[in-house]
Amino acid sequence: IAYAYFMKQDDPQRKALVLNYEGVINESVFNDAEKATQFYLRANEEVAKTKDYQLGFLINSSLGNVYAYRHMPEYAMQAFQKAYQYATRAKNKSYIASSLSYIARAYSLQSSWNKAIEYYRKAYESLAGSKDKRTASGILCEMGDIYNRIDKYDTALRYAKQALSIEKGAKLHYYTSSLTIGDIDRNRDNSDSADYYFKQAMLSDQIYTRRSAYQGLWYLHRDLTKDYKKALDYSHKFWLETDSILQMDKSKELIQAKEK
Repeated sequence: IAYAYFMKQDDPQRKALVLNYEGVINESVFNDAEKATQFYLRANEEVAKTKDYQLGFLINSSLGNVYAYRHMPEYAMQAFQKAYQYATRAKNKSYIASSLSYIARAYSLQSSWNKAIEYYRKAYESLAGSKDKRTASGILCEMGDIYNRIDKYDTALRYAKQALSIEKGAKLHYYTSSLTIGDIDRNRDNSDSADYYFKQAMLSDQIYTRRSAYQGLWYLHRDLTKDYKKALDYSHKFWLETDSILQMDKSKELIQAKEK
């Protein structure tokens, strides 16, 4: 109803807002990334006519994450850099930190680890004086993941545990930090701790987190505990989640939508 009404009005801010909501619903409820992307791109055109910089940040962040989750780092980087420009204009600390961490995420997709770490540090430093615990813990968790990828497990665990402590203190969900700690412990051959944290991450309502938790448990029981029955069970769950993600993933259509 809102979409039908505002798209007939000459108000670009309201058009951008309702187009953004359509994108969010199509992405998160209907799992239609192609349609969501088209709405985000149209929203981006409308918000450029306004001074609603916070909305501009939200639209470009959503667009960038659609690309990032589908391993399209160049497209993601463009959107995240635009999100950062909007965040700085809005002078919103949380948005500035988030956009910097998104840029770091795009670098990590290209395996540019040093640049990713540089931007995660900038993101965390930009939160100085802020009470935004969710963004702070997210940045620390992703830094832990980066150090885990480059085999610096002690540093990785320190950041991930710091993220977990913040989340528990702020009574936030800690599925992502649990996943990161589980993977670090698996790499350090600490099977009991890895099993515990992977099972915590398994409770997430985010399909990507659940899939990674199942994959971690599969590898853990295949390679460390040698419990092949459990390994097969988690392998099966991993592939079920992967099939669901593949049905959502329409990278070719996304690229075509952006080019148009």
